[in-house]
Amino acid sequence: MVGSTEVVDARSGARVQVKELFERHGTEKSFDFQTLSLHEESGRIVPRAITDVMENGVKPVFALTTALGKQVVATGNHPFLTRKGWKCLEELAVGEEIATPRVLPLARGASWPRHQLVALAALLTGSASHEGCTARLKLGSPELAADFAQVVRQFPLTEGTVQGAEVKVAPPQPFAGAAGGAMAWQQQESCCFANWAEAHGLFDPAQRLPREVFTLRDTDLELLLGRIWSAAGTLSSTPSLKVSTEASARDVQHLLLRLGIVAQIRANNSGWSVRVGSGLALERFHHRIAPHLVGRDGERKALLEAILSRSRSGEEQSDVVWDEVVSIEPRGEEMTYDLTVDETHNFVADGIVVHNSHSAAYALVTMQTAWLKCHYPAEFMAALLTSDADKTEKLVAHIADARDRGLEVLPPDVNESGKSFHGVPGKIRFGLGGVKGVGTNAIEAILEARNREEESFTGLYEFCERVDLRRVNRKVIECLVRCGAFDFAGIPRWKLFAAIEKALERGQSAQRDRAIGQSSLFGLLGGPEASAAKEKGPGKDGEYPDVDPWTDKEKLTGERETIGFYITGHPLDPYADEIKRYTSHTTAQVIAGGKNGEQVRIVGVTSALRARPTKTGKLMGFATIEDLTGTIECICFAGGRRGRPGDGRPERTGGFEQWQSLLETDAPLLITGTVQMNTRDEENPTAEIIVDDIVPLAEMRARRATRLSITVPAEQITPDKLNRVKNLLGLHPGSLGVEMRVLVPGNSVTRIALRDCKVTPTDELRERLNLLFGGSVVGVD
Repeated sequence: MVGSTEVVDARSGARVQVKELFERHGTEKSFDFQTLSLHEESGRIVPRAITDVMENGVKPVFALTTALGKQVVATGNHPFLTRKGWKCLEELAVGEEIATPRVLPLARGASWPRHQLVALAALLTGSASHEGCTARLKLGSPELAADFAQVVRQFPLTEGTVQGAEVKVAPPQPFAGAAGGAMAWQQQESCCFANWAEAHGLFDPAQRLPREVFTLRDTDLELLLGRIWSAAGTLSSTPSLKVSTEASARDVQHLLLRLGIVAQIRANNSGWSVRVGSGLALERFHHRIAPHLVGRDGERKALLEAILSRSRSGEEQSDVVWDEVVSIEPRGEEMTYDLTVDETHNFVADGIVVHNSHSAAYALVTMQTAWLKCHYPAEFMAALLTSDADKTEKLVAHIADARDRGLEVLPPDVNESGKSFHGVPGKIRFGLGGVKGVGTNAIEAILEARNREEESFTGLYEFCERVDLRRVNRKVIECLVRCGAFDFAGIPRWKLFAAIEKALERGQSAQRDRAIGQSSLFGLLGGPEASAAKEKGPGKDGEYPDVDPWTDKEKLTGERETIGFYITGHPLDPYADEIKRYTSHTTAQVIAGGKNGEQVRIVGVTSALRARPTKTGKLMGFATIEDLTGTIECICFAGGRRGRPGDGRPERTGGFEQWQSLLETDAPLLITGTVQMNTRDEENPTAEIIVDDIVPLAEMRARRATRLSITVPAEQITPDKLNRVKNLLGLHPGSLGVEMRVLVPGNSVTRIALRDCKVTPTDELRERLNLLFGGSVVGVD
């Protein structure tokens, strides 16, 4: 595309030159521009974001002109959409058909007062002269003159006088006013109509439509074009409009296309004409513009008869019109530009559907990518993860995709991981670059230490001795422990975490000794210390304190906080059976097949939460809820809701103000709500849930439970463990009875009711008891 090529601002309707977009893209910190693009599957013209604007240098360009009179200047390698697919301009031949839009949709536009629109049409089509604050307009008919005179009086300090087809516009007549204590006649020195017309340059005979007109809403355009056609247009089976310049013809053609009216422009002996096409274009002209014509009743009747007799074409269901190429001519050399448009990579330029030229090889790249994904899935997914390592949401989606394809995603490992993700057959090793809190400087220090001695780290203590602790600090090591990067040592993460302080002290001491050239006397002599060092094995490089173990929840929280998601499990894994009992859907089922208005129940944990005030000053919330199958957006309104007859929804007594504290925790929640299809992206509507109620899963369990059971093998029953069980039960008092079930040899079970013990079946109690006996021992009946 050359710099003068125009695209449409999909939000405002304004026409913007590509060169202007390039300059804005280079200066605006947050460039945000949407243009119109063809959705090839549906055949609809839709808004798409422009993500990049680039300069491609001075190149030979060609002017392509179509039968509708549209013209675009582009390089020979710029693709155009034909009936047989995308073809570069240099491959096109005269007579081939290319895609042009049938409509240029705008969701909402600006608005002008009615009197300004009628006045604008009069100034554009009439013969105007003005002197000072007085103007004279000669219009096409007395009806148009009367129409204009009526609206011009709505401008302040303005009067219009009709004489046949001519209107004199001037300030009001002199009026009596006080001057120096005496009454005198005073003359208003200007009228607002003249000031308004001069501000828009409308007294200039060569003036084009003001740029603001292209941002007007459809109803304003209908009125404006109707008045213009009344003065300078003809009505028949092919309505046409005469204009003086090519630029004006293209302006009118563009405005008609905003209303879905396809028109042709062509030069003639007296200037240019804009001719409305047949079929759907003629029908839309009759319904949208003809009602605003002045004094053309007989011609409108003939136009209606032509419309009623027409046959409809199947192609009218699409937003595409196939326009014939009539010429391709060289235009020398110009600076060229390219746009990158999100998703589709095509856009409407000068009224023609084009493709960004550097995307011409996308089909080849797509084929190569598909081949790599098929034959080298682990390597391909590792590269994809590396490219999005700083985007947690995309990282989670890619890892879910990898797991669905049977690829095992391994946690970070200071012995195995590089900076980037890397793949081996069937597995992907998490890269250190994806761990939050571990910067590039620390990663380089780890890799240098590992490569320097060409040996793996044996454990945390040796790691601290070998890496440069000026670049790898305590915070970095904590993140590495919590994400599982030291699991190779065979030491539980809670013990590793508790040993960090001592490991750092020993590492700093060893590095100071190396810095001043000292070594242990026992080491030099080959004494016991040297022998002990040689005997160190994995996990035996130092003392690891005996501390309380982490629960699965604490372990998984560490993973999520350091790498953005759960990698060795999920907080909902222990509740899989309960989830099936209480829910009607998973998030994946709602996303894939949820129906608008359907009542659903899901169980999940909050992965993101944001709040915003409503017009009444209350808060509403938007929570991203995650379960074992995926995530979904849940919308929480403020206050209560009364059930409405026939809508099938229950009464809601709670609201975001009651649920916010629950959503801010990481507890499993049972959410009841109604499916709503979000259509912000019209092409890809997504399901979300309007929340009616939120209850902690533990509370639901307590409501329905009759007994808490603890089932353990007899060999695990010791006085110490029984005492710890008693203490744990005492920390969670409630109303639920407890039963110990002891599995004895021979497959028999001894049941012991703890009559004096009543508990609340909280998640913490469940986790602590399971941890005490090293397995899933807690049940709720």
